[in-house]
Amino acid sequence: MSATSDMHWIHQLHRSLLLLALLRVALGAGPAPTNTVPVASDPRGLYFAKKAYTPEPLRSFASLRGALPNPIYDEQPAWVRMYWKAWELAFHNFHTP
Repeated sequence: MSATSDMHWIHQLHRSLLLLALLRVALGAGPAPTNTVPVASDPRGLYFAKKAYTPEPLRSFASLRGALPNPIYDEQPAWVRMYWKAWELAFHNFHTP
């Protein structure tokens, strides 16, 4: 496509969108909805069903290490140690709210 036909196509699209917006307002539908977050007086439960926090102790890395994916890469044992160290650091940075 040439630059002239591209500009013509963009102009036609712009015109069509403008006509659709004017038609929407003329028919009483009002302006198009915007992507806004609903505001609630109590934001708890707005996105999740749980409305109250129940404190529970976080589990430690040592207690969950067996449930984590175990890498199998015997050629590079240093990489396996690095993998486990990354998990250990991640668990160290978990904090209760």
